[in-house]
Amino acid sequence: MPSYSTRTVIRLDGLASKAKYLYEERITLWRAKNIDAAIRKAEAEAKRYAKECDGKYLNFIQAYWLYDEVDVDGAEVFSLLRESDLPAKKYLDAYFDTGEKKKPKPEPNKAMEPIPVNVTVPACAGPAPFTSMAHLER
Repeated sequence: MPSYSTRTVIRLDGLASKAKYLYEERITLWRAKNIDAAIRKAEAEAKRYAKECDGKYLNFIQAYWLYDEVDVDGAEVFSLLRESDLPAKKYLDAYFDTGEKKKPKPEPNKAMEPIPVNVTVPACAGPAPFTSMAHLER
């Protein structure tokens, strides 16, 4: 069966520490008859995930047909958490839904020092292995 990856964006309410909002970009893998079926599966999962985390699915999805088939359905293979003062529509416009490839307008850097981050599955599930990250503007 054909395989697809999908990218969705969730706003996680009440979890930001340095900005107004915390957004999570997620990439998941799906087996489906076609890309439309993969999108339906991914959107249903994103809505469930957002509800679990007291967040909101932002009705934004990108899908990609994978040349190689995978033997999983719904596995999360990537997650990125980003804090921002931008409301949802402006956030999506700045980082994803630009209509063309271009560098997003940078937001003011809120933390030049590394920030301790708890890696979680899902993001609202609580502490897991410790890691750190830093966002440095160039």
